[in-house]
Amino acid sequence: MSEKQDIFLRAHTVVVDPTKGKKGKRRGPGLRRGLKKWPEYAVVFDCETRVDTGQGLTFGFYRVLRLDGDTYQLEEEGAFFDDDLAARERDILERYVDTADTEVKSFSPQFPLYSRSQFVKQVFYRCARKGALIVGFNLGFDLTRLARSWSEGRKNEWSLVLVQYKDENENLHFPRVLIDPIDSKKSFISLWKEWIPKDKKGRPKAKPTKINESRLLDLRTLLFALFNQPLSLKNACHLEAFKKHNLPQKIEHTPTGKVTLEEIKYARQDVRCTAALLNATKQEFDLHPIPVSPDKAYSPASIAKGYLEAMKIKPPQEKFNVSRRNLGIAMGSFMGGRSETRIRLQEVPVVPLISLRNTQAHASCSASGTF
Repeated sequence: MSEKQDIFLRAHTVVVDPTKGKKGKRRGPGLRRGLKKWPEYAVVFDCETRVDTGQGLTFGFYRVLRLDGDTYQLEEEGAFFDDDLAARERDILERYVDTADTEVKSFSPQFPLYSRSQFVKQVFYRCARKGALIVGFNLGFDLTRLARSWSEGRKNEWSLVLVQYKDENENLHFPRVLIDPIDSKKSFISLWKEWIPKDKKGRPKAKPTKINESRLLDLRTLLFALFNQPLSLKNACHLEAFKKHNLPQKIEHTPTGKVTLEEIKYARQDVRCTAALLNATKQEFDLHPIPVSPDKAYSPASIAKGYLEAMKIKPPQEKFNVSRRNLGIAMGSFMGGRSETRIRLQEVPVVPLISLRNTQAHASCSASGTF
């Protein structure tokens, strides 16, 4: 008795129209022309939240750093709180910043306290318009705490609105933040293109800023690319490779979701640790003589590709002229755990594969999704 079974093969996918979709194509790990690997300014921030399912913002701390030689030095330190934070909790924060000593070496020392709306406009976007590096540990989470609303982007990514008018309409003068998750631990994060209003003749009413030179760096992702292991902020500060930097350590504390003195000290220390970790990670990353932007180093493969680029080694696809038929044979004979595709899962079914021994098969398919 014969029984029919489905057979699934790997296939070499072919783009039907190579010119289609070129606009907006994601860049590789290399540096954009004219940009420095490390911008002059960096903004490090961290948000504290409630501990319920909503995890709404309560308050946070930030540090503005400026590059001096090969190290980022502290230039500004402050705190911020949610616009709707209860007056009683806000008073606790106000009393803290009024009496706390800032670590900024300047006269006269200041420790500003902003509302969330003020922080986003006067610190986040002010520095972004200078082309600053926006830094966080698990940055995607902190950015979503600052967001007022979100929608699905053009490429199915998270599109976050950080600034709204009083009527809750989006303020287009402040570009959205786009977050496209790669997996549970890392994401593509960027700012949307700057919007500049035009007059009746189509001429821009203002000069463009450097906001599109600004980059967003999740330190957790960069550390994974360097050390090939997922790290928490606590574990990262304990790394053997960073012992020489004498990094500050996290305070042992279980977050309560409330605004208390213990919570405030814990949050400030987290930002202190993240800023110090940025410098230690920068020095480690700079040991690699590769043309890779730190915000584009998503995994150890990004570092390896950077070395191939630095050595001017061409990828096999560019070096050899292999027919689609032979590429199909190669993919069909390759045994892997899942199918190889760059097409989104909503458009193409992806299924596990089995090893087909003593079977010669090849397939070629187009990016239209026909297997």
